Amino acid sequence: MAATIRYGLPGTARDAYTAEFLAESKDHPAGVWMILPVNRLAETVKQDITARKIPFIPSRITTIAGFAETVVATAYPGVRILSPVEQKLIFSRIAETNPEMCRLLSPKADPADGPGKSVGFASVENLVTLYNTLRFRNAVLPKGSDRLAALASVFTAYETFCDTEQTADAPAVLRLAADAVRSGRFPLQSVYLYGIFSPKERETELLDAVRTAADRLSEFVPYAANDKIFPPQEGVPPAGNRAGAFAESVFQRLSVSPDLPIKKIGVFPDRTAELSAIAEEICCLIENGVQPGDIAVLTPEVPLYAELAGELFPDFSANGQPPEFTSSIGHPLFRSRSIAAVFSLLKTVLGNYTAPDMTTLFSYPYFSWGERYIPPRDLTWLSRAAGITGGRRQWLEYPKRLRAGFAAGMNDPGIPAPEKTELAAKVQRIDILLKKLEDVFSLLDRLGRKKRSVAEFVTVLRRILAELGYPQGHLGRRLPPEDAAAVERFSAVLADIDAAETLIQPERISPGKFYAMLFAFVRSVQSVPPAAGNPHNTVKILGFREIVHQTIPHVFLAGLTADVLPRVHPRLPFLTMAETLEAGTQTYEETLREERYAFLSAVLAGEKSVYLSAPASDEGTTKIPSAWMQMFDLPGTEWTCGELRHSASWLSEYAGRLIAEGTWEEGLDCSRLPDLSDAARRIGIETVARSGAPATVYDAVFSSHPLQEQFKARYSAAACFTVTDLERYAACPFRWYTELHLRLIPHPDPESDERPELGNVIHKTMYRLITESENFPPSQDTRDAALTDLLRIADEEFAKTGLATPKWQSLRNRYIGTPSYPGRLSEVIDHEIALAASGSVTPQELLEYPFSMTEMPGVPLPDGSELRLEGRVDRIRFSHGTYCVTDYKTGRAKTTAEIQSGRSLQLPLYLAAMEHLHPDWTRGGGTYYRIAAGAVEETDPLSRDTDCFVPGALIHAARCRAGMQQGRCQPIYDKASCEHCRERFICRFDRLRSLAGGDI
Repeated sequence: MAATIRYGLPGTARDAYTAEFLAESKDHPAGVWMILPVNRLAETVKQDITARKIPFIPSRITTIAGFAETVVATAYPGVRILSPVEQKLIFSRIAETNPEMCRLLSPKADPADGPGKSVGFASVENLVTLYNTLRFRNAVLPKGSDRLAALASVFTAYETFCDTEQTADAPAVLRLAADAVRSGRFPLQSVYLYGIFSPKERETELLDAVRTAADRLSEFVPYAANDKIFPPQEGVPPAGNRAGAFAESVFQRLSVSPDLPIKKIGVFPDRTAELSAIAEEICCLIENGVQPGDIAVLTPEVPLYAELAGELFPDFSANGQPPEFTSSIGHPLFRSRSIAAVFSLLKTVLGNYTAPDMTTLFSYPYFSWGERYIPPRDLTWLSRAAGITGGRRQWLEYPKRLRAGFAAGMNDPGIPAPEKTELAAKVQRIDILLKKLEDVFSLLDRLGRKKRSVAEFVTVLRRILAELGYPQGHLGRRLPPEDAAAVERFSAVLADIDAAETLIQPERISPGKFYAMLFAFVRSVQSVPPAAGNPHNTVKILGFREIVHQTIPHVFLAGLTADVLPRVHPRLPFLTMAETLEAGTQTYEETLREERYAFLSAVLAGEKSVYLSAPASDEGTTKIPSAWMQMFDLPGTEWTCGELRHSASWLSEYAGRLIAEGTWEEGLDCSRLPDLSDAARRIGIETVARSGAPATVYDAVFSSHPLQEQFKARYSAAACFTVTDLERYAACPFRWYTELHLRLIPHPDPESDERPELGNVIHKTMYRLITESENFPPSQDTRDAALTDLLRIADEEFAKTGLATPKWQSLRNRYIGTPSYPGRLSEVIDHEIALAASGSVTPQELLEYPFSMTEMPGVPLPDGSELRLEGRVDRIRFSHGTYCVTDYKTGRAKTTAEIQSGRSLQLPLYLAAMEHLHPDWTRGGGTYYRIAAGAVEETDPLSRDTDCFVPGALIHAARCRAGMQQGRCQPIYDKASCEHCRERFICRFDRLRSLAGGDI
């Protein structure tokens, strides 16, 4: 075997190696291989060769993993290579048959459950990670405990299964490939190994086999005389250039002053400011003639920066166009709206067709329902009018009762003819909706609630999606590239799940488990980034390891904080630190070498300019800049967040300041207004239309606008108002307009917004405590038993949400408690004991008590009109012959002052509704039952004068209705609410104008 080994800095001699490869493959194209360290480098080399129009076989330029798969597919055609999804499914099935493993993966499992207990897919992913790490590193699982024995038994069962079924996962593929090369089953002619640094043990075995078996070997090894990064090599001369001098000195001392094109180094207030400064520099480079494709942002946190760039880059402009970018990864697949639509469909069926789920399902454009389509507003109207909360039976039966009421009114001689015409239209509307609902349920019920195999679930889901025209739906051929890429990746996940069923014994699972399994797999997958139309027109956002051995003229190294640079997390899943060290997978120093090598490669990637930056905070969390960034001692490279003259929002704000100071000409020049007439129009709006009391559409006041007729018709005296609508309008008409009238409130992110879920958990916990616990109402004798019931129920409800964020876990601990902290829910039992001792009784039928005046006269108002109300009272208690309405709160309870001023209407309107619906009841009061993480207390803001507050609230409600009818949706100010309002970014409330009569 002829072997040539050369050493050099990362990226050195790549073109020369490629030329040698092409020259030799010209005569023997199938017998010459080039093996590279990362996929991106392989794709870059292939693109360069293709651009030069040189013929070659693309599969011969690959990575170690790609080469191994080709070898196994050729030498062992009977072996099936497992995908990651298939491997996880097999591990999941094996783990579920192991009782000890079930207890390890599901600590709350009852030992009596035995085999077959379901385990969490997150735990299965950790199990697969542990197994693959051990096998890639040729490490041995330590011994000495039942936990380790259970892990070993699962690994043995998995390997036995793979041997029996002739399948191979990624570590096994490397082993089989090494065997095939060593034994001569896969002959090698010439191999070019380029730039492979610190391969895993299994990869090393394959590379050693290649070095021995190849007829000719040419290898380039990255190296510099720096023992902090590279193992020492004898007889290798120094690089002798500025890059080599830096590579030999970096990490050797605390401060370095390299002769490299490092332009700026900066620490910014937060990540948004950092990426904004980077975008400004990118725009400057583009306007100076640099191609966007010659710019790259390198970061240890690619998903985070790619997502933020999608929000920030459109605000910037270079040569009249915002800079476009591509990232090395797609977005998280489960965050794609096209994939969220599929899970919305599954959730709707599994959630028993709740009203919100049905409304959300029909709002997605990816489904073509055809004759089955029901506008979301019709579903909202029907669910409210018929009192539908969820369930197939309610959707099909409750509207029939509503229809019967309307039909009876049509035959009532006392009802005027115009109202009968309106009732007839409602009857016809219900008939149409019922027919459509029956067709919808006949389609979706195919998923059903019966158990099926995974393959059967996949088949049924595919058929339903095909019948609904997914994913084009109403979009037709206009499916965005991002959605098309996400759907393609999702289809691949379904194919992997379906294929795994051909390997393992089919098991019938519930729809809920199929949903959880599918979501777990999709959650761990990134969508494939859509191909860029022209790579020279897009900025690249990449990870450090993806840029190895490549150069880009202008490089930004972003997100250089101490928690990710270096990123050293040596402990393996399910193992202690001592057990991890005993396993010997990788030492801390080896991990540190790899991180240093990646950072060195990133710095050397910049040919003409390099920028280094870090955020000082992230969403309120303090960040510390990495010591690796701080070691650069280069005067004159300070980088601060100054003027962002390529940002539209910054220019708009700056122009406003200049105009306010009287510098009109300069202000108009930088405002990006198309012409002076548009500027004059905008100034007129600000100085005339938006002056004095709110009176125009520019303040969301539609009183003199044609839309006012629609407001008047929609919110007429015959309309039924929810208490929530009225209270939201009273608090702020503008927020009511955006969230409840226009329905523009965004869907909450389950990973970051726990507040809605917390309220649901507490409501359901209290309902179940009162209806299910045999120890309710509690007494001092049954306190411990009642508390046990409450904590068990709360734990179940917290778990049902599926949230696993640290914030959510912290909330759970504060409510339920820990071994060292009792938790707030213990105070709930103490309060309930006090209520029971005082004679308070809560009938179960008055829990979550719904009411509606849609088909009956409303509450009489002082002006002689009526107000129809609907809503749901959390709890109604009776004590000594009087009743009390109670509303649960997990946040701040409203005060007497807020009720008296009309900003809070909930409790008095509930009392007014109960008095109207149940005149035989004796009214007591209303309370807020605050069950918060910080305190448990019950307050009675109406205790001073209930008889005064209820009529006052009705007057305020009548004013709110009048404001809705007139289309008066102007914003008003309340310090406590405005500081946390989600509309504050678009609200333009002016406190000085409120003196002119801006409030209700």
